[in-house]
Amino acid sequence: MGWAKEWVQKHSAMVNWLGMVGRLRRVVRGFGAGFGVALVLLVGMRVWGQDIHFSQYYSVPMVLNPGMTAFTPACYRVGLAGRLQWSTVMKAYKTAAVFAEKRFLENKVARGDYLGAGVMLYHDRSGDGPYMINEVLMSVAYHKSLGSRIALRGGLGFSYVNKALGDGLLTFPSQYVEGVGIDPNRPTGELYLQKSVSYPDLHAGLVGAGAPSRDFSWYFGIAGFHLLEPEERFVRNAPYAYRYARRFMVHGGVGVGVSDFVRLLPNFATYWQRGALEVIVGTSVEYSPSTLWLLVGGLQYRVKDAWVLQVGGKVQDFTLGIAVDVNIGRTGQITPATRGWAGIEFVLRYEGRCRTLLQLFETFPCPRI
Repeated sequence: MGWAKEWVQKHSAMVNWLGMVGRLRRVVRGFGAGFGVALVLLVGMRVWGQDIHFSQYYSVPMVLNPGMTAFTPACYRVGLAGRLQWSTVMKAYKTAAVFAEKRFLENKVARGDYLGAGVMLYHDRSGDGPYMINEVLMSVAYHKSLGSRIALRGGLGFSYVNKALGDGLLTFPSQYVEGVGIDPNRPTGELYLQKSVSYPDLHAGLVGAGAPSRDFSWYFGIAGFHLLEPEERFVRNAPYAYRYARRFMVHGGVGVGVSDFVRLLPNFATYWQRGALEVIVGTSVEYSPSTLWLLVGGLQYRVKDAWVLQVGGKVQDFTLGIAVDVNIGRTGQITPATRGWAGIEFVLRYEGRCRTLLQLFETFPCPRI
């Protein structure tokens, strides 16, 4: 859970500074091509926003955009993610997720096309624990090749959500005993209170991506969530119900090779929901002297909310990412209540190669004669 405000920054100074470095000029052109439309959309919008998501949003792509399901060169991808938030203020908000994605029907419909499918299990426990969210998300995406250097990906996500109130953690006026205080053993008097609600939900997204050259790639996506605007009604027979507002987002980025071993990955994401807005911009740097491993570090700015520091690495097929949110709020200074430590997060992923039954048996060790 997070909230933030709009921020748009011109890049003219960066263009002038990078103009002297021949190879880095592609960074500037990438920003102009990849982010120009999004920046125009963001100018002048300054409001709050919140929804459940991860700071390392590209590491859990099914949450970012259903069109990114199985958007990976590997045959399949599995992973888990965890997050603790605001532990210095109260019992932390705890978030955990496990996910799996796989490619199907490669080159069966058309050359370069494939179908991606994935599933994610998600759990969030808020504060002291009276409010919990459990969600099962299933998504499917079709990846359409438009040539050797560009592709379009469209996806749909279906989720089933359960939200519950924890036992023994809520108190009501009827439980108050004069001279004693709250007696949790007394009846609540809330005859129509439901301790849980469940409902289906629908999401959709579209992603375009291309790689014009070996040293330059780009992607740009749009997505909509909570398209069914599901109702949440914890009180039976209530005259009204809260409808979960639709959430829309735009995201994108470029990848620029500045040397044989170093690659820059500037990116952005913006979300808006019922008049609320969150904007994140940042850059990561990959260092990969070997095909077997790489190191990555990055810095993101969640506008008027926090700086996000990211470090990680990849060893063969395993990738680990760690992010720390440094809370600054509206003032731009470290927030005293959190002492700057707004949250910590990790994502562990494994990307594997699919094998036929014959190839699988060939990997089993056997005695030599």
